[in-house]
Amino acid sequence: MSTALITGASNGIGLELARRLAADGHDVILVARSVDKLQALADELGGRHGIRAEVIGQDLGYEGAAQELVDKLGDRRVDMLINNAGFGEFGTFIEADIKRLNQMIQLNVATLTALAHAFGRRMAAQGGGQILNVASIAAFMPGPGAAVYYASKAYVLSFSDALDFELRGKNVRVTTLCPGPTDTGFATAANAEGSAAFRWPLLASLDSLADYAYDSLKAKRGISVHRWLIKLMAFSVRLSPRFLANYISARSIGFKG
Repeated sequence: MSTALITGASNGIGLELARRLAADGHDVILVARSVDKLQALADELGGRHGIRAEVIGQDLGYEGAAQELVDKLGDRRVDMLINNAGFGEFGTFIEADIKRLNQMIQLNVATLTALAHAFGRRMAAQGGGQILNVASIAAFMPGPGAAVYYASKAYVLSFSDALDFELRGKNVRVTTLCPGPTDTGFATAANAEGSAAFRWPLLASLDSLADYAYDSLKAKRGISVHRWLIKLMAFSVRLSPRFLANYISARSIGFKG
């Protein structure tokens, strides 16, 4: 059976995708900073499904971290890469800590790109594979009050869409997962609690997102936007004048200028 490498596997969508992959008989390589959480998950998946679950404790948020992970894996075959590790932080750009913003760019953009490059090449050489890059509904719009986060996800969308086109002739498919607001704890970590975006009817459950993401992976879809309401938002913002798009986005996350 194939092997899936999952970054950000200790919680949220990474953890839930690991559970679904293991339930279908795939071996998993779990990557995150929290080794204790990963080991508990590995024990759960191995015991329940009889698959091989390997744990790699690795901080991916600094330059060179992706190559360290590649080196740790050696010549291990990876059939699926779930490029999920990332974070967001909301607040006015000029008042943010530039070191923190650079860490976000490193993890959300540079590390994701480096891992896609390393394992995309391997997959092409071995005759096939799949990559799932986690973007966001934020990829479709500007984000006043979270400018760097939104820009990082716009990069993931554009990059992944092009990469899917480049690699499909080599039997490697790239799925771009674009969730809307989801009940994963992201809002708390990003200082976005209480914003309109993280309330009903926009807020989705983690289980529904994980099911959709796994279905998208199995179907080898390209750009995959979770939920019809979020698709409508993405389409509407694309057609809106830029000032209106900025205004709507800013209001949804509570930025008033």
